[in-house]
Amino acid sequence: ADLPAFISNVPTVFKSTSKTLCLTHPEHYCGVIVDQVFGIQHFNKRSYFKKAENLPDNLNEFCQGYFMYQNKPWHVFLLRDLLNNQNFMNPSM
Repeated sequence: ADLPAFISNVPTVFKSTSKTLCLTHPEHYCGVIVDQVFGIQHFNKRSYFKKAENLPDNLNEFCQGYFMYQNKPWHVFLLRDLLNNQNFMNPSM
């Protein structure tokens, strides 16, 4: 599934940095295409904030807070919520 297209209705333009994340769900296996993967990141829990300001509505449903790192917000995207979203799991609905 093209995650950027699902979130923003703009299909991914495949580049050398594009990756596919493999996800498991109790009832499904799924692969989502993403623009880029930065590997495992470690954040100080004191840099965590619960509510992001100016986050687009189409991301609010899937993001829970963010970490501020190098003056940039790193939003916590909950893949669990994506896999529990009926529009994502049943796109024909």
